Amino acid sequence: MEQLKDIILDFRASAKDNDGGLLPFHLQVSAPDYDEGRGYFCEVRCPYLREAPFMIFGADEQQACELVTDFIDRMLEGRAILVDETGKTLAVPTVNWRK
Repeated sequence: MEQLKDIILDFRASAKDNDGGLLPFHLQVSAPDYDEGRGYFCEVRCPYLREAPFMIFGADEQQACELVTDFIDRMLEGRAILVDETGKTLAVPTVNWRK
């Protein structure tokens, strides 16, 4: 699996499914980039959800970062909650972008 460039978020937890099972959860987000045809985006790697990276687009760099958190929240909704090693529930972290 190819590494992301300029990682601005590297988050690890466990995903607790509806049956109580735990699986590793790893979320990596690249710094925003720009594609001439599509606009600003962040590349998101989250093997818990799928092996291939997601491309999350926004109107600008900050919105692309903000939409990552919303996207991951929605993908986990009804599927799993994030917990730490003690079982405490965790939120998907906010992705902040500052040049």
